[in-house]
Amino acid sequence: MTALGVRTDVGIYKKMSLLDYHLEQRAVRMPTAEHFWDWFLQHEEELRSIRRDRRLFQLLGEHLLILDIPRWEIGPFDTNGSKHFLALSGSKVTETGKRNREQLLEMDAPSTWMILPFRPPKRWSRQFQWGPDRVSINANGWLFEVHKFDDGMFDLILHSDIHEISNAADKRDALITALDNELGEAGMIEKINAVELRVNVDSSDRERLIPMSHLKEIILSEARKR
Repeated sequence: MTALGVRTDVGIYKKMSLLDYHLEQRAVRMPTAEHFWDWFLQHEEELRSIRRDRRLFQLLGEHLLILDIPRWEIGPFDTNGSKHFLALSGSKVTETGKRNREQLLEMDAPSTWMILPFRPPKRWSRQFQWGPDRVSINANGWLFEVHKFDDGMFDLILHSDIHEISNAADKRDALITALDNELGEAGMIEKINAVELRVNVDSSDRERLIPMSHLKEIILSEARKR
């Protein structure tokens, strides 16, 4: 990658790639939600083809990080790709991030976009990769014990071992990630009280367990009724 020398405030030159330089300059020029929104509108057509330009994807993440919005997601909102979404998570944001997020959620989005306050449920195969080693995990065979409470909240107990992972803490983190993909961020926050991994289950009890693929119908349909 082409590199260039950049003079710092103390008069020292440092080498950086053209992309790094571009990111640094954009960071200086984009301190507010309004500036970000102007940039977003200028590039919204390109952002709908995000998978074909990873540099633009990186710029988007850098810009949102400057606004103290570290967790976000972008992708097709419908099956035919006519509308896309940008989800701005409220997780782990500072007070500044909260204000910026609220401003962006109130902006008038183009007809081709939805700006969402939570990461939505994924349309996915229930197969994903986990950790720095990118371990492949297939959640299609997972079975859950589901407990519903009077307030409409649920406890979920996974009775299938995540045999692809050996560490207990990593198993739980992978379980939370899979459920977040399946139910979406709002579903996890508003409907799930507790999640547990319990491998051993009597064969006589297996009939009452719920497959992963049925959780969304059970839990999110309850949310829509309320």
